[in-house]
Amino acid sequence: MYRRQQTESDWGFFGDVAKIALGVFIGSMAAIFAYEGVLAWRAEHAARQLAQELKAMNG
Repeated sequence: MYRRQQTESDWGFFGDVAKIALGVFIGSMAAIFAYEGVLAWRAEHAARQLAQELKAMNG
């Protein structure tokens, strides 16, 4: 039967918690930047489409 080897971190319990919290923070910041990029792209795309429709109506 497979038995997992117990490993002890040099950081200790609170160090491991801090590393997990840092990883969650970095991941959430990356998600926020990606979300903002998508929102900016959608707004730009909508503005271009509106400009084309207005140009077609006037031209």
